[in-house]
Amino acid sequence: MPRNVTTRARPSLCGVRSKAARAREHLETLSAETDAFGKDEPVRLVSSFDRDTATHVVNAKIREPDQPRWGLLLGDFAQNARAALDHLVWQLVLLSGNTPGLENAFPIATTCTAYRGSPEGRRMSLRERGLKGVDDNYRPAIDAVQPYLLAEDPASHPLAGLQWLSNIDKHRVIHAAAVAARRPDVTTFAVSSPTGGDAEVWIAEGPLEDGAEVMRITFRSGEAPDPGESGQALVTLTIGFGDRGRTPKGAFQILEFVEGVIEDLAAVFPGAP
Repeated sequence: MPRNVTTRARPSLCGVRSKAARAREHLETLSAETDAFGKDEPVRLVSSFDRDTATHVVNAKIREPDQPRWGLLLGDFAQNARAALDHLVWQLVLLSGNTPGLENAFPIATTCTAYRGSPEGRRMSLRERGLKGVDDNYRPAIDAVQPYLLAEDPASHPLAGLQWLSNIDKHRVIHAAAVAARRPDVTTFAVSSPTGGDAEVWIAEGPLEDGAEVMRITFRSGEAPDPGESGQALVTLTIGFGDRGRTPKGAFQILEFVEGVIEDLAAVFPGAP
């Protein structure tokens, strides 16, 4: 019986790249379907203006996204992208002349302690367990991409995002899709009134429920006109997943990072293009 890519003893990137390619297929399907949903006017913005308080409010009337299909597609993307990294470690162990084991996996950590420390009751750190059997020459490339090295916000690192997507899908629930307000360049900024006054503008960020307030403009001085459609134009909505409203676009950034990690190590494999 011919052996498949998961059991062959010769180190190869075939299975690794196949998993990454499969992740891209799921993500492209998800992106195409959510884009089509967006073109079908799933959201109607309703404006109101209180001249007494000089406040303009925009609320969203929302048609529910496709549940649970999009969450399943996102989960399939996450599991294949995560598996591509784990398969990479398996192949690195083989390349090192060693035999892979059940603990081998691509380690991901948002703190140095979690990555290099030894938890109570364990002899080895996350790094040592995951990379057991991987030659020391190959480890620095994995060390260098750890989320904890992004000091400002490790949770925003692509691998931290992948870990979150994978863990929720694998252990808890299917990711729920929701209409979400896209994060503007700044959440509060000033706009001018025709008579030279200014106004404070707030725009929502993240998943929205039907009827949610998505924008509020309060004029602080000068003439206070009803912004009407021009006010609604400041709102940008998309399909998001989870409490941060993660988008398919953000998932593509995760996948590109994963693909970059794979290609950074490709040169060490004999015969790899």
